Amino acid sequence: MYILLIIIGVALIATNIRAIMREENNFSKAMIDAESNIDEVDMRIVEIRSEFAKTITELQREINDLKKVNHTEFIEKGLLEKIDDSDISISNDEYINTLVDKIDSLDDNIFLQVENMGEVMDDLKEEEKDSNPKKDIKSNSLKVEEVKELLGEGLSEESIAQRLNIGKGEVLLIKELYLK
Repeated sequence: MYILLIIIGVALIATNIRAIMREENNFSKAMIDAESNIDEVDMRIVEIRSEFAKTITELQREINDLKKVNHTEFIEKGLLEKIDDSDISISNDEYINTLVDKIDSLDDNIFLQVENMGEVMDDLKEEEKDSNPKKDIKSNSLKVEEVKELLGEGLSEESIAQRLNIGKGEVLLIKELYLK
């Protein structure tokens, strides 16, 4: 009886080993086929991507060209309407020249204002460097006192922040750090 069970077990093991060997061959063959198909698919995907990229760049160029054409037509129509509305017999070139002169004068004004802003910013930076740190301490203690008084009056943090022109976070910070 034991011998029969051992023979059946060995036979089952042998048939299973044979089946596994066949499947390995089939699996490796299927894997090689799949790899070659993947390579072909990847190549096709690369080709399609490059085609789409070319198409998209062409479309972008066409869109930009259409925008430029549409913009120039809009400007020409706008200029013609302004000339017709004012009933002035000025040629388009003269009208464009006057507009260019106005734009140049506006540019000069803006440039001067930017220069003045730069000087003002430099002055403010120098004043800030020269300022005494003790002034900051005094202003902080004044803020603390003002916040303390306003909280004593029963105002909310938002109303205190609005009244003192400081942030709500600063009010909360003063409340938590200094007033406890």
